[in-house]
Amino acid sequence: MRQIVRLMIFALLIMLMGGAGAASYETLKMEATPLATMPIERAVLSEGLGVELGKIQDGLTLDIRSDKESYQLGEPVILYVTMRNEGQQTASVLSPLDPEYGFVNYMIVDASGEERRFLPYAHIDAENPSQQLAPGEVIQGVAKIFFGGDGWTFEEPGSYQVYAAYQDSLRSNTLTVQIDAATDQNSAEAADLFLGSEEVGKFLYFEGGDHLKEGVNLLEQVARQFPDTPHATYANFALGNNLLTDFANFQTNQLRRADPTAAVQYLEVARENPVSSYYTVQTYLDLSHGYQMLNQPEMAEEMRIGLENLATSELQPIQNVVELVRIRKSAELNMIT
Repeated sequence: MRQIVRLMIFALLIMLMGGAGAASYETLKMEATPLATMPIERAVLSEGLGVELGKIQDGLTLDIRSDKESYQLGEPVILYVTMRNEGQQTASVLSPLDPEYGFVNYMIVDASGEERRFLPYAHIDAENPSQQLAPGEVIQGVAKIFFGGDGWTFEEPGSYQVYAAYQDSLRSNTLTVQIDAATDQNSAEAADLFLGSEEVGKFLYFEGGDHLKEGVNLLEQVARQFPDTPHATYANFALGNNLLTDFANFQTNQLRRADPTAAVQYLEVARENPVSSYYTVQTYLDLSHGYQMLNQPEMAEEMRIGLENLATSELQPIQNVVELVRIRKSAELNMIT
């Protein structure tokens, strides 16, 4: 089913295989309304959802994790969130768990002890949020918490404590997100280019957007000048992902057609320098799609097999990440179209 989208902040363009529909959505995002005026708690909950707020059935647990122990300054931080029913009775819950839907708040405590709620860059109305969770069943989601309505989240090195809160009664484990200072001059300059531009943050969050000219130029600069940094991998992935689809730029009244040849070139560079499970999975999925567009079925199959091998590798345990990425991609497609 398609998700019903209401634009609530400066912008929302989610570009994961978005196609021309993503481009028309792009124009709308310029006219979006700030989310900051919404209440911190239960920001987007509405009546009639079939779940009594503040009353959580016994046996539900909430867990968050990341696929990296530490990040260099400027790297996107992605969390995986899992709600599990460990009780004996079916529980009625609200989902999805991604921050854009508002059913789960993501709280961040910095080194000084200051706590703040992560403000998502967009609000999405879930079409059928009420879900019955049987004993032993789980719901999973993906949380992009590196950039939101307040801009970049982790602008300084340090140890951040992050937890998720569902309604009033269910809190997750507390996860330490370690942000390390750059270890060399190239990484420091790449991080400065990332954090110094909101358009870079938007492009990485949306994973595309031709209208973000400054962001595109800076990402191309990072990919070109600092190819050995992790920042270059994120840049190459986002630039490649963007080029896999048509993009109607209503600022210039031009349609840019998909360019799978250029997209694959960016994505192959990203594949050679993996940074995290989330982006590795997406890179392989995009490459498979790109090679299909180029009528190279053998290479497309090679990417599919490569992803399967990664998903069963002890060195990169991403078995659940593949499905989570596909769920996120599907939801974002529904948002756009």
